[in-house]
Order: sequence, then structure tokens, then C-alpha cells
Amino acid sequence: MGTTYRMPMLKSRREYFRLPYPVSSGAMLSVEGANYKVNELSERGLRVSTSADVLPVNSRVEGLLLLTAGLSCKIAGTVLRVDGNSVIVQLDKGPTCYDVIREQRHLAKTYPEWKPQPL
Repeated sequence: MGTTYRMPMLKSRREYFRLPYPVSSGAMLSVEGANYKVNELSERGLRVSTSADVLPVNSRVEGLLLLTAGLSCKIAGTVLRVDGNSVIVQLDKGPTCYDVIREQRHLAKTYPEWKPQPL
């Protein structure tokens, strides 16, 4: 007898899981010698704290992403939009799904009382 597996219905239409960081923590993005704090991470995107003057829309971004778990990975992408004091970068190359899950586990262990809040 075979079993049927049903995919759960998701409330969000997002394609990739997004990991928001606590206010006191965050990954660092290094681009051309400048460092920027990452507020949210996914396999194909970043929310970076900076202004549109520094990273304008449609500009190309290449750099090194240093995660709080100690991992680092090269990223490449394009600035998709500006949202308040944040810039959204759509990645062509970046962290893997395993890297994001490992980062989530590290945050859960480091900040056991912290619960992600939607941005």
C-alpha cells in the first residue's frame, strides 16, 4: 500500500525562505572595501541596511557575505529595489539552502528567546 504525501499550503507566496536577523546581530556584506549590515537573508536575496545613494537600483553588486555562523560566501546580484532604509539585492550567486538553514540554527542557539518578526 502506498502513501500519499501532500505539500502543505503556504500562507506566503515567497519562493525562498527568508531569515530575518535580530536587531543586535546580522550578517555582514563586504563590497569594494565597504561593509554593510544584512537584515534579512535568503538563498536568492538580501535586505541590506544602506541608502539608495550608496547602492542605486539596477546596480551590480559583487562581494563577500560573512554569516554569523562563521561561514563566508561570494555573492553576485543586482539591486532590485529600495525599501525605506534598506536595499533589496536579488542574487544570481549566493548562499546555498544549507547555508541558510545552518545560519538559522546558529541564531536559534545564540538567541534562544528571539523570535523572528516579519519586516
